[in-house]
Amino acid sequence: MTLTHLALPQPPGSHCYTWLFGCWCWALAFGFPSGPGRGRLPPNNSFKRNATSGVRLIQALGRMRTITVNLALILAPLGWLLAAFGTMSLVGDYHPDTAREVIIANQNRSYAALSVGIVFLVTALWLSGYTFHSAKKRALIVVLAVVLPLLVALAALFR
Repeated sequence: MTLTHLALPQPPGSHCYTWLFGCWCWALAFGFPSGPGRGRLPPNNSFKRNATSGVRLIQALGRMRTITVNLALILAPLGWLLAAFGTMSLVGDYHPDTAREVIIANQNRSYAALSVGIVFLVTALWLSGYTFHSAKKRALIVVLAVVLPLLVALAALFR
């Protein structure tokens, strides 16, 4: 089955349904305005601020970024393991008596592992860039964990 079999025909004017869905999501998030400024959006001066709210927000963002860089530290080696499994399982020949369906299933599993591994590596790089200001050392460790094996493999390839 190819990708063209999965594409459903779009009825004419279907872009208006997308627009209506977007308006519905906006209305759920911010309310249904019944006139100018009558939705759930507060006026500019209605937010209550105190001296500790900014400090608490910064502390919460710092904790979230710390958790995020820890996630990146987990995703980097896991991504390399999945990418290596996906690549190495594609190498080699099958026994001549192996059914074609088994070969295709194994190849699909290998491509899926390779794709998920690459997505994990890219996500780890993105998360380390996102958290660089909060956790510089761990973010640099993530970048080295993703880029250094790639540089070693390229150096060995062109040796």
